[in-house]
Amino acid sequence: MNLLTQKKFPIFFLFLVILSTVQFSFAQLQGWVLTKDREGNRYYIDSKGKIWTSGKPEYKYKAVSFDGIHFYLNHGLQLIHNHYLAEGINILHAILALPPKNQQIYSAQASASKEVQRLKKREGPRYIKHVEKYPLLLYRIDKALYIQNQVVPYVVKMEVQPSILHASQRKKYNYEYQGILAGLSFSESSSGNNTSFDALLSIDSEQFKSALSSIDELVLHWNILTGNDAFERKLLQKGRNRVINEINHTGHPPFSGYEGYFINQNCGHIVRIVFSGSLSEKKREKLLNILKEIKV
Repeated sequence: MNLLTQKKFPIFFLFLVILSTVQFSFAQLQGWVLTKDREGNRYYIDSKGKIWTSGKPEYKYKAVSFDGIHFYLNHGLQLIHNHYLAEGINILHAILALPPKNQQIYSAQASASKEVQRLKKREGPRYIKHVEKYPLLLYRIDKALYIQNQVVPYVVKMEVQPSILHASQRKKYNYEYQGILAGLSFSESSSGNNTSFDALLSIDSEQFKSALSSIDELVLHWNILTGNDAFERKLLQKGRNRVINEINHTGHPPFSGYEGYFINQNCGHIVRIVFSGSLSEKKREKLLNILKEIKV
């Protein structure tokens, strides 16, 4: 397998560049009540108790949660009804990724599953195209937030607030690449549109024509792809399908962090988290746990 024929730049190059440098579509009707849930979602409840959202995409990369389950289910269904299939399917898939912790969640998942099965039957081969358009699922379970990729499979669990700053994907012949760049904040109030973060996370994922022979093959591939860098590395963990290093950059700008290489059959991922040297040991441990708990 030739891993070196891809000429496009991975998301990590954008990552390094950054290091260096509800309105509703309908008027409120008589008897309708405007509601705001614990997640900050706004929607209307009509006189019969039915929930109405805007029916248009209101956000990108917002985590589905237990507390907002009524909004997310109805918003997903109404997006589909209004022909925003990819956006609606993404929300329904995120609902289905939650554990059915109570009857309320189970009922929402039953409705989501019914709609998903209906669309799979109606759309046929087109269904996967809708999934590929928005491959990232975001959902929250208790205090942990999960980022799951449905196309180049991985699940990242974290107990910090992520803001996805950039996502890219490309597909050619028997090769697929997807990358994301996110800011990480330990304070909920500093997430969202804020441009100040405690750390930066990059995930570069590739799906090759054939299976990777070993984790060392992926490491070599990335060493050749990125060339010599200025990182000082300390090996923290190595297994059959993963390598995790501590990294330090003493140049300008100086920073510390962690990097992990992960493989599963023909998929390979490199994950990097970087932060300033002043970050506390307790917070560093939380960031390292993100890499340790990645599932591929």
